Amino acid sequence: STFFAFQRFTEKAIKVVMLAQEEARRLGHNFVGTEQVRAANSIDAYASETCAREVARRVEEAMMATGLG
Repeated sequence: STFFAFQRFTEKAIKVVMLAQEEARRLGHNFVGTEQVRAANSIDAYASETCAREVARRVEEAMMATGLG
């Protein structure tokens, strides 16, 4: 069950995974890559949830534009 997969995660870890999933969906991916997780984790440490989403989107778009994503 999915619930048990997240049972040991901290609240912050769950938030990061959820942000990364949102970014993957926004980009049309059916998977979460390390880029989305790294961006979500880094941004979450420094910004509010709303700001984090916007910055993560811009980071991902920049990575895609330069061929790094």
